[in-house]
Amino acid sequence: MSTITHTYDTAKNLTANTFTRAGYSFAGWATTSTGSVAYVNSASVKNLSSTSGATVTLYAKWTAKTFTVTFNANGGTTPTASKIVTYDSTYSTLPEPSRTGYTFVGWFTSASGGTQITSTITVATESDHTLYAQWKVEPPTLSADWWTDCSNEQAIEKIYLVNSVDEVGSYTNWWN
Repeated sequence: MSTITHTYDTAKNLTANTFTRAGYSFAGWATTSTGSVAYVNSASVKNLSSTSGATVTLYAKWTAKTFTVTFNANGGTTPTASKIVTYDSTYSTLPEPSRTGYTFVGWFTSASGGTQITSTITVATESDHTLYAQWKVEPPTLSADWWTDCSNEQAIEKIYLVNSVDEVGSYTNWWN
């Protein structure tokens, strides 16, 4: 933006802001770099300084935008469907989904592949977005019915191979 001139003791609107900042909304103008908003965009002002002819510098102040993150459990369930996050802040606490037969690997930007997002990652997406749970299949659980038939000394009658993904295989006399 260029320099603008105001006449002392005469009200005039500030020139509309033309600056942009990714992930932020323009909040207004401050009179110091660390100050709070003193003037909104295009505000009518009169005597920005107590001295006629003084040069005044105004500083753009920004507010980080907020976005909705939706959690896609990708075949599982999640206790939280979505949350509001603030651009340039961390994701903070993320939900712990569950899925029978699987171990939760983490939240990612894609259903498969993508970038992992943890609670300490800074929000850098400038829109509402979805995070996807990714899973690892749990190893199968081995269980057996044990008994001994003393007449033919068969120690194992049945073994069940149970894959936690609800696939059950029953093997009888597997040692033959």
